[in-house]
Amino acid sequence: MFAALGEPFSVRAMEVDRLTAAATISRLFEFKDRCAAVVAASEPHVPWDVKFLALRRDCYLAAGDQRAERAARELNEYLSAEPLALASGLRLRMP
Repeated sequence: MFAALGEPFSVRAMEVDRLTAAATISRLFEFKDRCAAVVAASEPHVPWDVKFLALRRDCYLAAGDQRAERAARELNEYLSAEPLALASGLRLRMP
C-alpha cells in the first residue's frame, strides 16, 4: 500500500489525501527511514490537522531532520488555538 501511494495519482487528484495516507502508513514500518520523504512532500503548506501535525513532528524528530523544531512549534500553535472541549471538566448542577 505504501508503494502504491508513492506516485501521484492522475492529474494529482487527491494529493493531500494521498500524502496523508502514506505518512500514516509509514508509522507501521521503518518510520524513521520512510516518513521524511512523504511528510516533506507536503511542505510548505502542510495539512493543518492535529494528527498530521503530530505525525510530522514525530517524523522529523525520529529522522533527525532540521525541520523538527518548526514542526513542533506549528503543532503547539495549532493546539493552543483549539477551543476547550465542552466537557472539559466543567460540571453543571441540575436543579
